Amino acid sequence: MISARRIILVLVAMILIFSYANVGYAGVAGKIQGFVVDKKTGEGLPSVAVQIEGTTQGDLTDPDGGYLIMNVSPGTYMLKVRLVGYRTVEVSDVQVITGRTTEVNVEMEKQTVKSDLVQRVKAERDIMEMTKPTSNVVISKEQVSAMPVSNVEDILATTVGVVRRYGELHVRGGRSGEVSYVVDGVETKDPLGGLGPTDAG
Repeated sequence: MISARRIILVLVAMILIFSYANVGYAGVAGKIQGFVVDKKTGEGLPSVAVQIEGTTQGDLTDPDGGYLIMNVSPGTYMLKVRLVGYRTVEVSDVQVITGRTTEVNVEMEKQTVKSDLVQRVKAERDIMEMTKPTSNVVISKEQVSAMPVSNVEDILATTVGVVRRYGELHVRGGRSGEVSYVVDGVETKDPLGGLGPTDAG
């Protein structure tokens, strides 16, 4: 007969495994949040369906018009916002970044006559990191295409606070081995030194 202690240990192990999996997934995903309001009155609209086009992810707004879509993979999306009696709104170019929260606020107009017209708007960039205040620079693919660069280091070298010295990048006075690089939520390091190359000087 299985002892009560063994059952408790098994349950604790399962909880830890699921908790670790959720934390790991959250580290490589982002969030979309915002408010949906009546364009004329400015009041929040409850029970509005906010859905990421082409997926099953979405949320219904609360009584104040707020919504939150969690665990969104990094990428660019379109939001479809629908409510009976209002014109459907499609918000394009919604960019989601790993570990960040993208805010998208929507204004909806009442639909007086039955129509299939859809209001299309473009999302304005407003990406926040909710865990701690940090400075950041976001470079779009359009900007990269217009820059005279051939690799990632060239792009970083054009950023304020980054200096190239002895063929290595120094961020805000720190040496190359003191810079952490994170790709899709995973920290990358020099496989030999662990921290990255050392400065020649």
